Amino acid sequence: MKAIHKLLAIAASLVMLSSLSQADLVTNYFQTALGEITNAANWSLGTVPVIGTDVGVLDSIIASNTSSTALNNKQLILNGTAIIRGQEAISATNFNIVLNNTSQLYGMNNGGTLARGTLTLNDSSLLNIGANSETFTACTINLNGTSTGLVSRTTTLKTGTVVNLNDYSKFRLRTRTSTTIDYPSIELGSYFNFTSTNAVLQGYFNTVDYSANFNQMIIDGKIRANGLTVSTNNFKVTYIPGNNTVTNGTFVQLIPEPATAGLFGLAGAMVFLLRRQMKKKQNDEID
Repeated sequence: MKAIHKLLAIAASLVMLSSLSQADLVTNYFQTALGEITNAANWSLGTVPVIGTDVGVLDSIIASNTSSTALNNKQLILNGTAIIRGQEAISATNFNIVLNNTSQLYGMNNGGTLARGTLTLNDSSLLNIGANSETFTACTINLNGTSTGLVSRTTTLKTGTVVNLNDYSKFRLRTRTSTTIDYPSIELGSYFNFTSTNAVLQGYFNTVDYSANFNQMIIDGKIRANGLTVSTNNFKVTYIPGNNTVTNGTFVQLIPEPATAGLFGLAGAMVFLLRRQMKKKQNDEID
């Protein structure tokens, strides 16, 4: 499992490095604390970054977002304690955004849509949809390290969106505190993809035990392991009653090896056969 995860991590890193190291791209630094992200004067090049032309970099600085189209057509890297926040939703079309360290992408109000782009969370970074729903359309969301994705109302995955849960990352589905329950909406072909037994998918829906629903999502291929639809026996689904939105709710985790050994395609089979061969060799040496 660890070998498979390393292969996937290397592949993801190569893709990200390829996308961020194009020779024609230049670096454009955000330089006005609390400034509006769409104001050209707040950027070092005097222009707002455009994907494919320049990479917008925020180094431990806070940028305001007051436009629903502020993140369209942008390639951004947030480092240190950088935050993009505002009253508007987190919405973007055609984007490549990378969060590093403890940086945050934070939206307070209004339902947002992220479409046709890639969002990568590294280290302990945070995607925080603070008070509303979020729709992910034809997106790839990568959660690495101990990063967290949080949507406080309805989470919708559609049109082939994949949320990759790697390392010790978490994706938290949460409902509002009223009697209205905001359940996730996952279209067929879109899914949460576990590559690590340490990653967690949490659903907090007041006092509702969502175990049966998560198990059905596993059966339907809306929750997968390394891109493959597998049995519910390969996941641990646990309901912890209570009113704490962090420690209570229904939790999904991939079961550690050896229960998952050999179940994840060619890579898994190769690891399994290699281990068996090594064990045979050890037994032969003992004999």
